[in-house]
Amino acid sequence: MDCSDHEVNIKILLNNLARKKGFSPQKRSALLKSMTDDVSTLVLENNYRQVQAIGLAYSEVEYRNKEFADLIVYLEKNAGLVRELEFLPNHEQMEERTGKQQYLTRPEISVLTSYMKMYLKQELVSAPYIDDEYLQANLFAAFPRQLKRQYEKEILQHPLRRELVATQLANTLVNLVGPSFIYRMADSTGASPAEIVKAAIIARDIFQVQKCWEQIEALDYKIASSVQDEMMTRLTRLLRRATRWLLGNKTIELDFSASNAMFQHKTELVQAMLPARLPPDLHVLFDAKYQQLIDSGVGDKLAMQLAQCEFLFPAVSIIQISNETGEKLAAIVEVYYALGEELQLNWLGKIINQLDVNSNWHALARETYLDNLLWQQRALTQNIVATVPGAGSAKSKVALWSKRHRDSLLRARTMLAQLQAESAPDYSMFSVVLRELHSLADSTAPVKQDVA
Repeated sequence: MDCSDHEVNIKILLNNLARKKGFSPQKRSALLKSMTDDVSTLVLENNYRQVQAIGLAYSEVEYRNKEFADLIVYLEKNAGLVRELEFLPNHEQMEERTGKQQYLTRPEISVLTSYMKMYLKQELVSAPYIDDEYLQANLFAAFPRQLKRQYEKEILQHPLRRELVATQLANTLVNLVGPSFIYRMADSTGASPAEIVKAAIIARDIFQVQKCWEQIEALDYKIASSVQDEMMTRLTRLLRRATRWLLGNKTIELDFSASNAMFQHKTELVQAMLPARLPPDLHVLFDAKYQQLIDSGVGDKLAMQLAQCEFLFPAVSIIQISNETGEKLAAIVEVYYALGEELQLNWLGKIINQLDVNSNWHALARETYLDNLLWQQRALTQNIVATVPGAGSAKSKVALWSKRHRDSLLRARTMLAQLQAESAPDYSMFSVVLRELHSLADSTAPVKQDVA
């Protein structure tokens, strides 16, 4: 089917070229024949990545069991999925399987993957940004390179341009983040599929996820596939959190080129500061993750990049603070982590990360807690940068801010101390603590001056 799709799209292009003088039937036939291997490569690459996506989803099938059950309902409602026609289990059968610790099979996950891709394509064809110049690479990716070199202008005028870009975007994103990503993001943020795809593509490019992903793929048969799965899962976790951040941050307009220009280079600068500017406890954690990858046979450079990705998500918040205050990135990074040490927020993030995840609800709650913690740490950091200007170390600035707001900090410190004393804290405790941090951020914010 994929090979046929490529053939049809190429022939539509060549038929348009055939109307021009000098493009004879013989030239058309010779060009088609010369692209046989290139088309085969495109088809095999698509097949490889789809199988990879299904395998990654299957590796998480147990703890995403409820999520996949809800995904089936979502696809029934939005994508025309009929369980009986696709031989998918009904509600009772899903519950029965769960009781026996049996979950969806690879073929069943492949059905969900295909339906999500078809649904996304349908949604994206009419997306207001589908003709954006930034997405042209997706159009060219549907054709052999030889055609792009010779007939770039004609490809840009292809009658099915929008459909081709929509298909490439849908395939690329679902292969990267799995079949349930769009459903989960829509459920937790209320955003439309088109908005989610836009935010995800921006996040992917800000953090250069695709580049790192391809380096992991290059390790096929050189390291254990389970290690590759774990590395890819780390990237998708970063991509998921960054997408949620972009969708939730109403102060930033989601524009492909503008967002890339605002964040990508500065994200590289923040990444280069890791692990040197991490506080001691996080530095130890970084070293452990890095060494684990080295011990698994991953090269030094890639192991460093993957370990950095585990701590890179705050970069978007740090960059936004820098853009809004004019403060240097390095100074904000130091205040950010000094504040984390002062209020034990670094510890809090680590403990949230270590929460047991026994269901999809737990997974969603943990992600929400981590996102909320980032928002509060960002707001508190910006409060300090805005109200304690001038020279001085990050620790001295945080100390001065803490002294000024001693009374406001007392309750938050007390609650964090109580949480630290718990031997087995549950999810509700973190919700209460994060709400207290939200109140602290509000109460310590700079007072806005009324404009006469």
